[in-house]
Amino acid sequence: MATAIGQLDYFIKFSRESFFSIHNCYSPDPNNFTRMKLLDPIPTLTAPSLQDTVDFYVSVLDFTCKTMDDQWKFASIKKDNVTMQLVHPQAKSPFSSRGLFAEPVFTGAIYIHIDGIDELWEKVKDKAEVCFPVQDFDYGMREFGIYDNNGYLLQFGQQISA
Repeated sequence: MATAIGQLDYFIKFSRESFFSIHNCYSPDPNNFTRMKLLDPIPTLTAPSLQDTVDFYVSVLDFTCKTMDDQWKFASIKKDNVTMQLVHPQAKSPFSSRGLFAEPVFTGAIYIHIDGIDELWEKVKDKAEVCFPVQDFDYGMREFGIYDNNGYLLQFGQQISA
């Protein structure tokens, strides 16, 4: 217990003295001062129909399908700096033939920073189910949310110019 408290004290002291960014993580263990760099996240979404999901992202959001492998039941889509992977569920995962879940089991959102939010809103508002319309928020972002064809929440945000 004393070791854990010592590590926590070190971590708190270190946290106060250092700036953490999303790209740099530090181990709180003073004997293992390892620095690592996080690279781009690539969300992997389960999709009961890969083709329908690829079609949605291509036609509604202008993604490009980079890979579609029917044997591996896998697709990769990309637009600008955003890459996502799509996988067909296997026997024991959501959407299975056993009917474990009727829709995706995902409790968050995929948040994408964008330049040109109003242009994107005009393009997608009539092509996708809207979670919330484009609006300004007190924390300095202009955002909207839509659902993809599988029910995943996609949120788009742009910093409001001062």
